[in-house]
Amino acid sequence: MRFRVLLLAPALLLAACSVIGEARRAQDPASAAPGERTATAAELGLGAGSTLTLERGLAIALEHNPQVGSAHARIQSAEARLRQTGALTLPSVSASASVSVDQARAGDPLITSDVGKSHSGSIGASMLLFDFGGASAAARAAGEEWNAAIADFDSASAEVAFAFRQAFFTVLQGQELVAVGQETVRGFEKRLEQVRGFVEVRTRTKYDLTKAQVDLGNAQLDLVRARNQLSIARAVLNASLGLAEEPAYLLRKPAVDEGAAPDLAALAAEAKERHPRLQALAFREKAASAAVDGAIADLLPA
Repeated sequence: MRFRVLLLAPALLLAACSVIGEARRAQDPASAAPGERTATAAELGLGAGSTLTLERGLAIALEHNPQVGSAHARIQSAEARLRQTGALTLPSVSASASVSVDQARAGDPLITSDVGKSHSGSIGASMLLFDFGGASAAARAAGEEWNAAIADFDSASAEVAFAFRQAFFTVLQGQELVAVGQETVRGFEKRLEQVRGFVEVRTRTKYDLTKAQVDLGNAQLDLVRARNQLSIARAVLNASLGLAEEPAYLLRKPAVDEGAAPDLAALAAEAKERHPRLQALAFREKAASAAVDGAIADLLPA
């Protein structure tokens, strides 16, 4: 019977245990960072009767929106791949040992000894000296992908900030429309009562009464629509904040900015030059070029 046992160095065992521990912590929902899990209204301080300002809501959205959390995780992944490519040019050491045991069965005439043992061990070291630029190309590609991930994070943050601002002002607009609708309904209710009194004293016809009833019904229908639109707008606002519930918080109107109108042509030119999504595409173009260099280097000896 033959047994072979591979012995690993204690340092490698400790490193492997550390990596496994980090992987298990990443799987634990309790260790999830903001943006990787759904926050509650109590955690964000948005209980019933609380007030949400534009600045505070923007800070909450940039921290707890899952789109931002996903972009941040992609940065960490790209950074890990960049460190991995940096290890290609470092020396590596491997060690192994084995023990072989041969034990004869009783009564076997072909075996002259009862037990035989043999030991073997090996230590190896390797280091990449030259590969026609393959390792450096892989490092450049990983570096550009890391830059692209950072640009994606900036783009996601800008999109979340815009979505929150848009939802914030849409809710304020919806609240004003509901208030106008309520006032309109009250006005038509008073109008209906007046027309009903005029019809009773025969100064108005029944047609005028029917028209007043129809006008009131249309106003009530417009009010229902405005309330439905406000509910949808609040749901969009909660989603931009990273919330999965509807807390009864209030919105505070921001101060009106009466500054000069921006130069749209200058802003468009700046967006073409500095928009993070365009920057991410440029970084990925460079990464693809480096990947072509790496593919060519793979055809040559190392």
